Amino acid sequence: DALWAPLVSDLQETFRARGKTERIGDSRIWRNGNLRATLTPAGDGARLRLQTNRRKDTRGLLTVGAVQAVMAAVLTLNAFGPGDDAPVLLGLTAAFAFLYAIVRQVTWVRTRERQMDDVAARAQRLAGALSSEARIAVPTASPRLDLLRLDDVADDTAEAHRPDRRTRA
Repeated sequence: DALWAPLVSDLQETFRARGKTERIGDSRIWRNGNLRATLTPAGDGARLRLQTNRRKDTRGLLTVGAVQAVMAAVLTLNAFGPGDDAPVLLGLTAAFAFLYAIVRQVTWVRTRERQMDDVAARAQRLAGALSSEARIAVPTASPRLDLLRLDDVADDTAEAHRPDRRTRA
């Protein structure tokens, strides 16, 4: 629970997206479009799963690349006319449009991988810090009191020794 709020804040900042959170059983989920982060209890700790899917974006990008290739071909034919060099120019413009789409996809993948690695590393550091704080904050076993000798136990509160203090029966 202590890890979830800072993790959501980190996800929102890293991916520049508000996203939506939900809780299903013990799992906590943050999602924004195709991007999803799931935090699930696992043994003594938790498992963070980061995933994304860009199939729709890839199809759209390749479609735009194909449209650009056709437009470039039409403009090339209009500018230079149908000649012996037209097939070469058409091939080059189409190749450039598809190459551009592929480069954008690869750039996106590398950026997203780096972002996810960074989020995972920060979450791991935060979890380590929280677990060490929890170990420090966990009280050690309390000393046992002998109920037959309660008069020997020191009372730390000054109010307990006030002479005007009375109990009700």
